[in-house]
Amino acid sequence: MTKSEVRAVALSKLELGEGSLLWDIGAVAIEALLCRPIKAAYAFEKKAEAVELICKNREKAGLKNLTVVEGDALEQIKRIADRRNKGESGDGEAAGGTPVATHAFI
Repeated sequence: MTKSEVRAVALSKLELGEGSLLWDIGAVAIEALLCRPIKAAYAFEKKAEAVELICKNREKAGLKNLTVVEGDALEQIKRIADRRNKGESGDGEAAGGTPVATHAFI
């Protein structure tokens, strides 16, 4: 897991706001949702143990706006991008209801 100091610096550099949708690969999604007024976050994680921990922490914190995506991040992002390329809906989501990221943290 990423150290708290690194997460704090990363969050300050991202400058997340109310309309932000964060795509996070393994580090800051839960903390971002707890301390920033962002719309939602996707947490990409391929390790089953880490996915389980993220899900437990999401439930413990009562976060309804965190989607955990299990699997290789690049493959999952490509899958989401392929869905997006089918056409934009114009409301911050792509065709098929896939949200358009405003920020990414890798």
